[in-house]
Amino acid sequence: MTASNAAKPIQIKLLLVRHGATSGNAEKRYIGKTDEPLSEAGRETLRDFVAAGRYSVFSDDVTGTAGKNACLGKSSSCSADCATKRPCVPLVFVSPMKRCVETAQILFPDVKPVVNENFRETDFGLFEGKNYDELMADDRLRSEYQKWIDSGGKDAFPGGESREAFIERTMQGFMSMMDLVLENCAECNCADVSGECHDVVAECENPGFDVKNDEAMPPAVAVIHGGSIMAILSALCGGSFYDYQVENGGGYVCTARIEPADSESVPKEWESARKGCASMNIQLFGLRRL
Repeated sequence: MTASNAAKPIQIKLLLVRHGATSGNAEKRYIGKTDEPLSEAGRETLRDFVAAGRYSVFSDDVTGTAGKNACLGKSSSCSADCATKRPCVPLVFVSPMKRCVETAQILFPDVKPVVNENFRETDFGLFEGKNYDELMADDRLRSEYQKWIDSGGKDAFPGGESREAFIERTMQGFMSMMDLVLENCAECNCADVSGECHDVVAECENPGFDVKNDEAMPPAVAVIHGGSIMAILSALCGGSFYDYQVENGGGYVCTARIEPADSESVPKEWESARKGCASMNIQLFGLRRL
């Protein structure tokens, strides 16, 4: 991509939310591929969070009906209001698991979410559905579990997924999410962006540019799993995987700046996700917990 035809940088508000509580969460079980719905207590807690304004981190009421006249991921005939009213209704992405879809329905009832298969929780393998006490009481699994604990959680789950594979899969989901955000904005005339497929190079230091116009873009929301949030932020911002743990219904908000990047600046570890797409730099700043 040359300087003459490069897309202009854009910046958006980004909200990462962990799903509400399930019965397995309440019992401190490893719930990954098990497709549990929210518990009634989990639903009620989310409703309380909404009523308290926990997710009202944008300038308009994006959790309600304020964005009904704005377009959301439409391929054509976007409303003219979308180019003039700021911000647009958020583009909401979810893991396909019931607990995430139900959470999005409670938080953003007027928005049809985009399902992203790569946002599934990690596969806990032999530990799936069990909690600490059960694993330590299981003669067959105790030694495997202790070995995993002693590794600091870095070893692959026996019969399940490794952390490296989980982070790579999750980041592929994040990159495809950002693709759709850019396409949505281009179709709505919200910004001068290209409709190409993009990859991610991430840097998290404050780049020192003016951020006062980030409300000019429709915000992006991902209602996903705790592990998925940990994967995204540890990959993009560094630090320990466990630095970014959040409770059910918790999460992070930040501003993301997206701009074209030369292919040489894309780290080799992203090679498997590139597939010939143009590259993009994504910088996250102003990261804070909800």
